[in-house]
Amino acid sequence: MDRALLKGADFTRSKLQRANLIGAILEEARLDDADLAGARLSGANLVSTSLENACLAKAEMEFALLAKAVLRGANLHEADLSGALLDGAVLSRADLGEANLRGAGLRDAWLDGPTFVRRGWAARSLPGRRCVALIYAAPICVWQGSTAPICLMPISGAPRA
Repeated sequence: MDRALLKGADFTRSKLQRANLIGAILEEARLDDADLAGARLSGANLVSTSLENACLAKAEMEFALLAKAVLRGANLHEADLSGALLDGAVLSRADLGEANLRGAGLRDAWLDGPTFVRRGWAARSLPGRRCVALIYAAPICVWQGSTAPICLMPISGAPRA
């Protein structure tokens, strides 16, 4: 389904493990409770898509467009979200443990927790690059009830667990 046009499709509870959805248009689709473990979603358009409680563990999502996506309770453990756009996404109770978020945009993302992020990362506000939270142990929530624009960046000198 490489580059497939699936806008508004309903894949609720679908089994799509290791599916090739590179560059697919899944805007406004429903993937609630879907199993997308190991799926290839690089460059996919998932804007305003519902992925509540979806399993995206080890998914390849480099440069995916996830603005305003609902990822509440999603399992993104070890997912590659490098360069992904998550502006305005809802990540409440999402598991981002060991996920790669290098260069990911999280402006106005909802992280009202607990939202789990890998150890050794710092949540920083975008406008002033001011550190708002250091993440030294996993699992740990970034912070509760926040909608501040942030990005996650690796930090040096973090204590090892």
